[in-house]
Amino acid sequence: EEGVHFRSQTDTEVLPHLIRKFYRGDPLEAVRAALQPVQGTYGIAVTFADHPGLIIAARNGSPLVVGKGGARPSSPPIRRRSRGTRAR
Repeated sequence: EEGVHFRSQTDTEVLPHLIRKFYRGDPLEAVRAALQPVQGTYGIAVTFADHPGLIIAARNGSPLVVGKGGARPSSPPIRRRSRGTRAR
C-alpha cells in the first residue's frame, strides 16, 4: 500500500521499514511507534547512522542477550553468568 518493495518473504524485513516510516529524528520514538502494532515474539537491536554509538534494543517474549567485545552468545562466559538469571 505504501510503495515499499520487500526483497524477501520474512517478517524480519518489515521492522526496518516501519522504523524508517516513523523516524523524525528521535530514534527511541521511532522504535516505539514502529513496535506498537507488532504482534508476536521478537528481539531486536537497532542502530541509526546519524546517532553513532546508540543502540536501541527491544524484545517481546524472546530472550535478548547484549554483549560487548568478542564474546558470542554461545560462549562459556555468557552461559556461565546467565544461568538462573532473568532479565527484566
